[in-house]
Amino acid sequence: MESLNNELIIEGIRSQNPYILNQIYTNYFPEIRKFIIDNNGTIQDAKDIFQEAIIIIYRKLKVENIVITKSFNLYLIGVCRYLWYRQVAFVKNESEQLNHFAEYERLPEFEIDEVEKNDKYKLYQFHFKQLGIDCQKILEMFLNNVPIKEIARKMGNTSENYIKSRKYKCKEQLVNNIKNDPRFAKYEKK
Repeated sequence: MESLNNELIIEGIRSQNPYILNQIYTNYFPEIRKFIIDNNGTIQDAKDIFQEAIIIIYRKLKVENIVITKSFNLYLIGVCRYLWYRQVAFVKNESEQLNHFAEYERLPEFEIDEVEKNDKYKLYQFHFKQLGIDCQKILEMFLNNVPIKEIARKMGNTSENYIKSRKYKCKEQLVNNIKNDPRFAKYEKK
């Protein structure tokens, strides 16, 4: 991996290049695993944190470019450490300690924002998957701008008014489930 510079690694993540992604995992995961295990985590925790960090970096790259002023390894470790401390702080409800860590690591604000966006997305996905299959299908088609007439046809030739009503109820159920989730409270304060 020494022959790959930050730009090649970033482009490999952006394009989901299997070779680059495999090299990142092979070369950088062992250090992340050691850090998390040394800090009372498990191998599965390490895998989850590592994957989440790569997803956050990928999502950020879809929107804009990332300028890394240090080695990619240090950058990735910083993101993973932040995610791990965030997870531990959330469990222990120690958000003040997390803020000190973020200042100490000098994490760019966008990384913290991306972590929060990722958390919100996971919360949304969790509750979306808890909905019934019909609700999931209807909401997904609406999000993909499928015309109501087409949705009604795909849902078994039901009326457009039924689809509108069902969409409203499904969306309302999803929003209520998210708002009643204790994890949502930390976003409401902001």
